[in-house]
Amino acid sequence: IVPGAAQVPEPLTITSAGSIDHALRSSPVGEDGDAVRKFDLVERGISAGLALTMREAALRGRDPNGGIRNLVIAPGTWDGTPVRRTIEIKRLRALSVDPYTGDASLEIALAFDNGRPFSGGTIRLDLLAALSRARRRKADRPLRRGAYVGPPSVLIERVELLA
Repeated sequence: IVPGAAQVPEPLTITSAGSIDHALRSSPVGEDGDAVRKFDLVERGISAGLALTMREAALRGRDPNGGIRNLVIAPGTWDGTPVRRTIEIKRLRALSVDPYTGDASLEIALAFDNGRPFSGGTIRLDLLAALSRARRRKADRPLRRGAYVGPPSVLIERVELLA
């Protein structure tokens, strides 16, 4: 998905699982009547699948899969220990992601800098590149929040906080 993504110690795997019980985006069929299937979007840092509508699937000679729903991110091996200066973001005021480039802008509503709370500030980053290098926290059970299923926290290093 980005240069070097397959060579990091914990390559990223993201699955679209549109049939998880009681999840927000779960559905047995898509908007066009196609079956919703579980499929990998990213497997070990390499793009693995596409969200295919009935028309796109027909043009490619493949089965439609119902589109992207309920993202499941594979857990990692990080134990949650902070590294260097750590800013823990608890709540975002706004999140904007460019669907074509993956550039993201995160507006902070509540965060902690070494235990001291603060609000305000912006983080701008290439979301795909940052997630491909991120370390994911191991957990006994994955966190389920809205349409997200995955590790309870993610460590993204080398990010600049703009005041």
